[in-house]
Amino acid sequence: MKWIGAALILFGILLFVDHRNGVIPIAIGLFMLGYWYFAEREIFSTDNRCDWEDQPVELHESSTALQPEEFEVFLRRVVALVDKGFSEREAAHIAQLAAQMAHNEERGLEYEVVFQNQRVPLKVTLFKDDVSSVDLAFFTSEALSRRLDELTDVYFAEAGQ
Repeated sequence: MKWIGAALILFGILLFVDHRNGVIPIAIGLFMLGYWYFAEREIFSTDNRCDWEDQPVELHESSTALQPEEFEVFLRRVVALVDKGFSEREAAHIAQLAAQMAHNEERGLEYEVVFQNQRVPLKVTLFKDDVSSVDLAFFTSEALSRRLDELTDVYFAEAGQ
């Protein structure tokens, strides 16, 4: 959507340069960019810091250790668990971070997710203290933490570990 809007704006500008009427393509392009910006784009940041002063939530931990190549498969299940705020893009980003981490390196990310129709924080911590695995810890609401623990148990049972 955004690329079509940008192309229409560029086309309108080219029409103006050729002394023709380019108002309509520019207007349609601006409308499409506005629609994309306000309705379709995913807001993503590597920090994703959230202000929780208006909604204090007691954080509970759910953690495990995974091989870097297991991260994307495991995190896809986390994506399916939450309603909104943690997508394939965030899962791929975390998997990429895990694959690139140096020994004794720690990374932390924060997300605001919707779980069971409630906004809750999802803090993700990665720590590589082992050569072959990375510790993954989630800090979130009690209900989501319990579901993450169940998901972890099912994941390792299916993997035979």
